[in-house]
Amino acid sequence: MPLNGSWNTTCGGNAARMWCTPRQTPSGSAKVYIASSVVEPFIKPFAKRIGAQAMGTPVEIVNGRVRMIGQLMADEKKIEQVLSHLGVERVDIAYGDTILDIPLLEHADHRWPSIPMRS
Repeated sequence: MPLNGSWNTTCGGNAARMWCTPRQTPSGSAKVYIASSVVEPFIKPFAKRIGAQAMGTPVEIVNGRVRMIGQLMADEKKIEQVLSHLGVERVDIAYGDTILDIPLLEHADHRWPSIPMRS
């Protein structure tokens, strides 16, 4: 995703402002992933709107009913899935807003926690 130009999104709140600020990397671009415990059918449209990719809690919808088909994407499961999906041992930048994000934040070179971190 090119980082020059404007993003068509609302940039309110600390987390939103962070993602709405273009980031420059040595290659000239950065990829943004959203790893959330929110079920995938809800998080993927939001991610697409801001030009990101999403990983969420996998579900299936049958006859209007939602059923989890995997584990909740949170805590240790979240960081396991992120690192596995990206094929890396650490992430460059992470934002977390619940204690379930602490393992992800601990594996980030740059982190923006909105919750107290463990000592």
